[in-house]
Amino acid sequence: MNELERMVADGAARLFKEQCGAAEMHGLDQGKLPEKLWASFAESGFEMLLGEAEGNAGEAMAAALQLVMLSGYHRVPLPIREVMVARALLGRAGIAQPEGIVVACRIEAAPAGAGTKARLTGNATAVPWARHAASIVVVAGAPGEERVCLVNAKDAGAGITANANIAAEPRDGVKLEGVGCDACVPLADSGLLLDLYNAQMAAAALTGAAEAALDLAVQYAKDRVQFGQPIGRFQAVQQALAIAAGEVSSARAACALAFRTASPQLRAAAVAKVRAGSAASLVANAAHQVHGAIGITQEYQLHFLTRRLWSWRAENGTEAFWAGRLGKLVIERGAAHLWADITAAGLARDF
Repeated sequence: MNELERMVADGAARLFKEQCGAAEMHGLDQGKLPEKLWASFAESGFEMLLGEAEGNAGEAMAAALQLVMLSGYHRVPLPIREVMVARALLGRAGIAQPEGIVVACRIEAAPAGAGTKARLTGNATAVPWARHAASIVVVAGAPGEERVCLVNAKDAGAGITANANIAAEPRDGVKLEGVGCDACVPLADSGLLLDLYNAQMAAAALTGAAEAALDLAVQYAKDRVQFGQPIGRFQAVQQALAIAAGEVSSARAACALAFRTASPQLRAAAVAKVRAGSAASLVANAAHQVHGAIGITQEYQLHFLTRRLWSWRAENGTEAFWAGRLGKLVIERGAAHLWADITAAGLARDF
């Protein structure tokens, strides 16, 4: 770990252990944002890791990986990765960072006008945490002609319809009707950039949550006695946990590759999301099989993890979606390059 990674990892782990408990998790199930936890997180400054105009350096990305994996491990009920993605887009566009929660979404309609006179009309679905946001970053326009726009979430004409995924995290509808922009700046390939950031951030969160579910299952297998011995001594249980551990290790390696470069790369982001999604499914199944009936009770913490695994696996592109994107890229390169591309030392970078 570099110094920044270590500082972020130590600070985030301490914050999440101290302030993220059952009360905060159950509060989110009831639609409540843990305001104290968010205030502590915002005060830490971690959300700005990728938010500087020149700030997408490799060290910051590596630190972001630690932060997002820890947020997944501790099932933190905050829009941590979503805010980081939104601020990264603002930083790249050179737009001043607003205060409060800021999230990002995509609409196909181009803005009318330019700069602070631009106005947006369009709809976005499943926008994470929109109801709690102070500002929304909107990537607007057709591919190749996108602009990054910043709007005040409370402006007249910005309608928000509450919705949620199965983990009770807000995934809201946003309707923009001639909403004025605080800023509107052209940024080439910002739609692709948003997709790649979201994919690799989701992969990191999935990996963290999968590791936490595995740790719970391993501990339960040590503690639960059946037929006179801990169930962790039975070969079938050991095999299931060993396979799950291999999946988590593979996902961690894929995420480390994806976060190795200063900017998201299609190949690495796709591989990370595919591997993390696959691991999430297998680990969730293994954890519930080991726990049996107690694993599905409201009082036990496993469901906070597995509901997130199931939700995040399906969001920001499934394994099939990203495998398709990756396959198309490989086909375009041609068979003659396949082996060299797979074994290239610079795998994290696109061709």
